[in-house]
Amino acid sequence: MGQQECFANLVRLRQELYADPGNEAVSVGLHYSDVVKVLVDDRQDESSQLALLLMLQEAGSSYHSEKTAYDAVESLKSAYGAVRRTTRYNVQSQTLITMTTIMLSQQSANDTRLYELVELLVENVVQVKRNHPLVRAAGCSCLREIEIFHPGFLAKHMEQLWGTFGKDNSWACQALALVLAVGTTPTTPTGNGSDEPARSLHEVSSLLGSMHLMTPLAAAAVMQSLLANFGGFLPP
Repeated sequence: MGQQECFANLVRLRQELYADPGNEAVSVGLHYSDVVKVLVDDRQDESSQLALLLMLQEAGSSYHSEKTAYDAVESLKSAYGAVRRTTRYNVQSQTLITMTTIMLSQQSANDTRLYELVELLVENVVQVKRNHPLVRAAGCSCLREIEIFHPGFLAKHMEQLWGTFGKDNSWACQALALVLAVGTTPTTPTGNGSDEPARSLHEVSSLLGSMHLMTPLAAAAVMQSLLANFGGFLPP
């Protein structure tokens, strides 16, 4: 299937989805393997690949069948494995965003599938030297959205993300700070009856100390999340 034909099928898919919410439009003959072929073909123009991803994201967020949505995500994972070996950082970033958007559009998200996506996103975020800041920032944005939709979902990854925050000197650390502010909650050490949050003194202080390096909008979002999670426990 050529690029033009693939785009035409996506347009038809989108039209049919909006025309009839119960129709998954299998008649259009769109196979996600064809989408993958376009994404991994370095002869394709990068702007065309981005347009393809955005169109797939728009159609994918309207799927009413979990199987259809998961098929799309799995195909995009395959494409990402190849795209991440290139220097097309915009395509890498948009692939992560498209996968996350499609997954979060499913109201009854499959925990296993979502955990697999989180693992992929965390892997991209913590590899500071290997991955471009643009890709890591996109991964952080995706993780933040997942945590907002499913509070506590990132709990087992928080220590790893905090460790990365101390190593990342790029502008992507601002996006990571937004994830940490949303995902960090007061904890009481095991066996200790104190109400003092274990993380309020060290980890939250490091976030507060870095706010002067953030844009006003990002700093406000970090503070809003910390106030929501910690309230009166915030250090002065």
